[in-house]
Amino acid sequence: MNKKRIFYYDALRALAIFGIITCHMTANFITKINVISIYNFDWVFLLTLNQLRQFCIPIFVMISDALLVNKDYSLSNFIKKKFNRIFIPYIFWAIVLVLFSYILINLGINANVIDSFSMEYVIKSILGFTKGFQKGRIFWFIWMILTVYLILFIMNKILKPFEEEKKKKIIDLLVFIFTIYCLIVIPFDLINLSPYKSFVYYYISFAGYGILGYYLAKTDFTNIGKLKLSNKTVLLVSSVLFILSFIYFLIDLTNLSIASNEISSVNYFTFITLLLSSSIFLSFRYFEEANEDDEDSLFMKIKNGKLGMLINSLSKCSFGIYFVHPLVYIFYKDIVFGSIDILKHNPIKWSSLMIVLVLFTSWGIIWIMSKIPYLEKVSGA
Repeated sequence: MNKKRIFYYDALRALAIFGIITCHMTANFITKINVISIYNFDWVFLLTLNQLRQFCIPIFVMISDALLVNKDYSLSNFIKKKFNRIFIPYIFWAIVLVLFSYILINLGINANVIDSFSMEYVIKSILGFTKGFQKGRIFWFIWMILTVYLILFIMNKILKPFEEEKKKKIIDLLVFIFTIYCLIVIPFDLINLSPYKSFVYYYISFAGYGILGYYLAKTDFTNIGKLKLSNKTVLLVSSVLFILSFIYFLIDLTNLSIASNEISSVNYFTFITLLLSSSIFLSFRYFEEANEDDEDSLFMKIKNGKLGMLINSLSKCSFGIYFVHPLVYIFYKDIVFGSIDILKHNPIKWSSLMIVLVLFTSWGIIWIMSKIPYLEKVSGA
């Protein structure tokens, strides 16, 4: 396919995979910080990086699914273009994780990997039902995204007979319902939404972010009723809204952690997460739309320069990086630095080093695999 890529989609996807890497690389370090002395630079640094996941996971879903909404795929094309692109690499990397874990254990390397090879535990690991991203927990995301793909495929078949204007109204209604879901239903515990209570229902809920991604990409936010705004104004408003919302989110999370005397977390289906995800999405979209006609603008210099090429490459390799980065993390933490026990040392220094090493090593592995016949099909690129 020679279809033109949407650059801000690539930029958002690159941000999303970076946020997921930083979350996993800082998780063990942040739990070592004494909650009583929580207001210090180490905490602020680690919490900021760790909580990028709060909007990066929804962004990943929004970008992955925005191109699927309101498209008339045949079942065969849908399986080929969507399911197979993720499912085949998933099977490959699940097998690699199990084999890698088996080899480490037999070599006597004390790594936090799959440590039981009973059929039940292995199945739980490759389904993402375990705790600890090195043990296969990351695979929950793959089953979630496949579930969302299926829901949106069915939704498209239902919407197919309707005219475009009617489809738009239905999608607008679904976005409104999802907003109420995040604003009232989940925060007020009207539904107990937990991945450990009901995986299927939890996965289905993410379909709301897929529909939201399409809505944010297709709606003209420069014309709101009688209010006419420039692209730069929408960019400014959405950017300021994101910054203020993220600061508020970090302060609120810190206070929750102090109150509970442990590191707290926030459900993905809250209004603050919806606000963060939407505002960063619109910031990237309108940064492009406000500058795409000016060849001398910062945006065009980024897009057409080496940085743009790197962003495009990181975006293409993002799913593969997601699959391989737990293995790379184990390699560095438990093999290369195994004698040091990095978790007992400077958290800013070592978490930053691990972010750089794991991101670029994972990226390099997937990029190389994508250039090799047959391996490119299982790489995730």
